[in-house]
Amino acid sequence: MEFVNGRDKQCITLASDAADLSTLQKQIDEELRLRNPYRGKFIHVMEDPADGIRFEILSKPVETMDDLILDSAVKTDLLDNTLLQLQLGMNNGLIFAGAPGTGKSLAAKTICRSVLDAGYSALFAEGRVSFERLDEMVRQFIGPCVIVLEDIDTFAEDRIKGRPTAFADFLQFMSGMAERPDPIVVVATTNHLELLDAAVKNRPARFNRRYDFKAPDNVFLDQMIDAMFGPGVIPAATKSLCHDRDFTGAHINEIRRTAKTIAHKLGKPVQEVFAEAVDRVSGHFSPELKMLGFAARKRG
Repeated sequence: MEFVNGRDKQCITLASDAADLSTLQKQIDEELRLRNPYRGKFIHVMEDPADGIRFEILSKPVETMDDLILDSAVKTDLLDNTLLQLQLGMNNGLIFAGAPGTGKSLAAKTICRSVLDAGYSALFAEGRVSFERLDEMVRQFIGPCVIVLEDIDTFAEDRIKGRPTAFADFLQFMSGMAERPDPIVVVATTNHLELLDAAVKNRPARFNRRYDFKAPDNVFLDQMIDAMFGPGVIPAATKSLCHDRDFTGAHINEIRRTAKTIAHKLGKPVQEVFAEAVDRVSGHFSPELKMLGFAARKRG
């Protein structure tokens, strides 16, 4: 018997002295559970209209806890509530809440990297998927693992105000964690905590921890700039151009991309074009600029 994963084939050898069919079936089930192409991998989970769910094996995330600009005590707490829970054989659920660009997905990926390095599996699901099929695959082939559910507000909105289409399946999936043979840790992210049903955001046993991701203060902004450009590359006075402008990590990353582009075109080092990159990124996210652009299009 063999699994086929692209061009690679992983063969499963069965003992020839199986006493009876039931013993053989148990051996097959155990071999499939422990020796299949998905185990110990980073798996992208997507919706599939035909089968409800589709898996794609990705490369291990490059992000590590060292790349996460957070207080060291928070980093420790994140690992205690994810990796350590798997090692102790315990289930857990975490919610990462905050505005876009504040580092929720980055934090989730660093957790995935940590559990993968420890030999566990990690799944990254975006949007709506079939939770019935996901539960089946986790039970049979993948657990113990961490499951990241991105943007759960797309399917877990308040049952009175929102769209409850997949909500019941989601709650059943979360409630069934204790019944699975292997421990599962679910990390859910949301940009709109206020939209989530109380059964999700205010009920331990499904989600036991909530981490609020906020826009970084000026000290953390400077640390982000050093992390993205290199320590000391951007002088302190130049870094201060990013202060008090409601920038997030996503803005700093875009400033880096813009600065590299300008530096390449002008043949200058990035530190000399950093201020121009800040102005360009700030301008493109300025409400006044967007209004002017809209007015110009209307006049045209």
